[in-house]
Amino acid sequence: MKIKVTDKGIVIPKTYLEGIEEVEVKKENGLILIVPIMDIDPISGLGKNPVECGFIGCF
Repeated sequence: MKIKVTDKGIVIPKTYLEGIEEVEVKKENGLILIVPIMDIDPISGLGKNPVECGFIGCF
């Protein structure tokens, strides 16, 4: 897709950002990267799917 750059910048179609509420824009090695920001804390998911080991004292 080609997008015309105006004096205000560019507009990225909302369909490209479906389900995303916030992004980070970076410029690295001559590339412009648009990275979704996910507010998912990996620690908050610990213990949601515990495994039973069949051993007394296992936790």
